[in-house]
Amino acid sequence: MHTLWFPKWLLRHVVPLVPAFVAGLIRPLFMRAFIGDMEEPRRKSRASELVRNADPWKWKKAARAARDFELQGTISGIPNEVFVLNGTRDGIHDQTHCP
Repeated sequence: MHTLWFPKWLLRHVVPLVPAFVAGLIRPLFMRAFIGDMEEPRRKSRASELVRNADPWKWKKAARAARDFELQGTISGIPNEVFVLNGTRDGIHDQTHCP
């Protein structure tokens, strides 16, 4: 999900320079930016709780691990049929993008 939400330049050049405590300080801004417009209240509440309880150093570690992650081309290696279902209308899973 990091590669869907954050630009690669941010993951490659900014995340390594930002200390974890600074990530903790700006956490509310990112939370409002990314989940503030979710329309489904239960999902929004779960996402908000997840962000509030997250450890900034783990976020930083995950973002660094995702900086060069690329799913394109890897999907063809999945041997079984996979069904992806979506039935909500929120800021992350917009029906116009994921019908």
